[in-house]
Amino acid sequence: MKFFLVLIGFVSLAAGALAKEADPRARLPRSLTEPAAKPSAIAQPFDNALRLEFALIKAFGDRKMCLAAIRTGAETHIQLQGCDKNNVTQIWRFRPKSKAIQLAFPLDETDKTQCLSGYSNSTHSDYLNLAPCNSTLSEQQFLMTAGNRITVGGKSAKNCIDVPAFNYAAGTRVIQYKCKFPVARNQQWLTVSTKALNFQRALSKLSYHATTDGIHDIASYKNLLHAHKMTLLAERRDIQHPEITISGLGMIKGALDEAHPVVKFLNVPFGVVSERWRPAAKAGPWQGVRDGTKNGFSPPQGTAADPLMSTIFGMKSNMVYEEAMSERDCLSLNIYMPASALDCDEKLPVCVWLYGGGYKAGSITAPIYDCTQLVSTSIERKKPMIVVSINYRVNFFGFISSKELALDAQTYAKAVHEDQRRWYDASVGNWGLLDQILGLEWIRDHIRAFKGNPRRVTAMGESVGSMSISHLLLIPQCHGLFHRAVLQSGSASSLPTMRPEIEGQRYFDYLCQVFNVPADIPPLDKVAMLRAVPEKALADVMNITDIRLFSPTLDGVLFKGDSRSTVGDVSLYDPNINWIVIGSCADEGSMFPSTFNATIPKNVAKLKARLCAPGDDTMFDRVFGVPKTDAEATEISARLLGSGLFDFPILQASEAILVHPTCQLTRYHFDVQVQRTNELIPGLKAHHAADVYFTLGNKALLAMLTDEERMFVSKVQEIWIEVVVAKTPEGSHLPKVCNVLPTVTPEEAIVLGADLRVGRGVVERMPAEEVEFWRRSFAHAAEQAKFGRGIEVGIDTFKAL
Repeated sequence: MKFFLVLIGFVSLAAGALAKEADPRARLPRSLTEPAAKPSAIAQPFDNALRLEFALIKAFGDRKMCLAAIRTGAETHIQLQGCDKNNVTQIWRFRPKSKAIQLAFPLDETDKTQCLSGYSNSTHSDYLNLAPCNSTLSEQQFLMTAGNRITVGGKSAKNCIDVPAFNYAAGTRVIQYKCKFPVARNQQWLTVSTKALNFQRALSKLSYHATTDGIHDIASYKNLLHAHKMTLLAERRDIQHPEITISGLGMIKGALDEAHPVVKFLNVPFGVVSERWRPAAKAGPWQGVRDGTKNGFSPPQGTAADPLMSTIFGMKSNMVYEEAMSERDCLSLNIYMPASALDCDEKLPVCVWLYGGGYKAGSITAPIYDCTQLVSTSIERKKPMIVVSINYRVNFFGFISSKELALDAQTYAKAVHEDQRRWYDASVGNWGLLDQILGLEWIRDHIRAFKGNPRRVTAMGESVGSMSISHLLLIPQCHGLFHRAVLQSGSASSLPTMRPEIEGQRYFDYLCQVFNVPADIPPLDKVAMLRAVPEKALADVMNITDIRLFSPTLDGVLFKGDSRSTVGDVSLYDPNINWIVIGSCADEGSMFPSTFNATIPKNVAKLKARLCAPGDDTMFDRVFGVPKTDAEATEISARLLGSGLFDFPILQASEAILVHPTCQLTRYHFDVQVQRTNELIPGLKAHHAADVYFTLGNKALLAMLTDEERMFVSKVQEIWIEVVVAKTPEGSHLPKVCNVLPTVTPEEAIVLGADLRVGRGVVERMPAEEVEFWRRSFAHAAEQAKFGRGIEVGIDTFKAL
């Protein structure tokens, strides 16, 4: 199994010490500690569709026949059907209206322009919708037949829906569905009353009355309120496709999401790549109104389906589906903002999302990285915020270095005119990170146009997204670009910086071999030949290579020291940062034994030889064990890789942050085992990137979750929203860490538990000998790298064992 891309996150080792829950319900707000409610209003395949379902009458038996309504976008669909015991599994599919029969009647006798319309065809496509009136249709009674078709009928019908009127009075919309059942001689009503003018502060009421059956609860009246809110938003043309003017750039048109009160501005350019392996230039102004309603280009990358990605995320390819790629024009942002912000002057806090992918793949156009739901949850919690995702170059386009490329960068920097020179012109091998920096600078300069506050920016990323943020915290020229950070599964030492002339050279020489670049030509000629390779041909190398991961470069410009050492130096950290949240999943290493081919005892022995400092072999055996079988080898390597790639690097970063003079530290532990992934690949447990399902919770990710897991999404998102919007870290209810080693403080960390609860608990400390092993291992690897021997020690990201 090729593990190139491991999930959406790649190999970074998150040192978030494995945590065990002490008291998961202590102190956090009730909304975060109570169990996830039994879902009763979720219908697939519609994103955030809602279904309200209730038994018609007991005469039909024990909830055997139900009247069900589903809301998708601005449409309400009603159907008579067999009841679902849990109200969660039934799926409705609708056919085109072109083959439907339309029945309509006016909502009000004085206004016959809008009618409640019923559509039906022979394939069970029955629904009611608010639509323009058809003057030839005036019947006011819809009949539900045994075939679930809505028809015009007479008094002999057994079941009917009689809708007397839609009443508008004093700003209140009242909808009444009255059902008559001659067999049981009963009347049942569903009444929904909501303030139509201001849904943020609406008084809402949902009740279900039956003259003989008593009162039955209907799930999720809030969802119905949300549906009516979406209807009103959809009626506003200025919100359906709003236009915003960005100072110095031009006007851009966005789009209202179909299911959420969120406006999206997609493919907003922030940079242009004029030449391969050069820092991008700022994007310039455009003429006319730019279309921001569709995704832009993805960064060039492999397109061959990755078995792990396809299995776990149900994706056609590594990341990008059908999106086109462009080396020159891939540098864009996707901006998600509350629709209500268009009418407000308030500047909202901003969350910047950086995707993972092992510095090898990834794109903001990937459905799994859609951020709509995160913004929608912030609106529901009355803590509105803006989310911006940033594209950056990956693999050979963004993270490759060598002696030849270093010389090329130095030559280029010297040729830049003094008044156009930038501090990073001579950087090599870090073009993807430079893209991230350029994107953050764009947000600082222009996010006000989207009602964002550039002084309240939180950078958030998973796997190499987290590692990137950790790197940026150590670069002086990046200080002040963001003020808080959420580091999910990784720090700067997870994938150490490579030296151009040592580790980086192997990547460059490999490309020269693939494209038949002569070894005896001048260095700059080699670069020129590889620069001339067509974009697609270079990207297609990722479909055949055994290279598993990429990493930033120790270039003397962005980075002047080995990240295994610098990540622990608090003097290098941004003095403007005031809060960092850092953590990991319980079983980060479970997916990586195959990646590193460490599933048999002899290869674990090879890994041991690479990682041990001189004389530490027996320490390794005591800490991790000696495998005798393949099963033991897999188990030991999973723990070893999780510890070294994630747990210890997170510990290093946490130790530095803990003594930062102005920054608060919060740690979290994620222990949810996604049911589907563990059914497909037994033994993954709470694997690397499992938290992304719940962090973004979008349509693509929800499709992979159970109903109970879906209900947990908003609980997890509440945590990240609190980090972004809290006025001060000290004023937030989230716990702050006082110690990382060795003292344990009760209720010190956020625990996202296996029982789908959010609470407080203790982050279990790494054993002292395990910590000592990694301190010696990292120090030895960093020292050896100085003398050109770095390839022989540490984790080798170039090829498997």
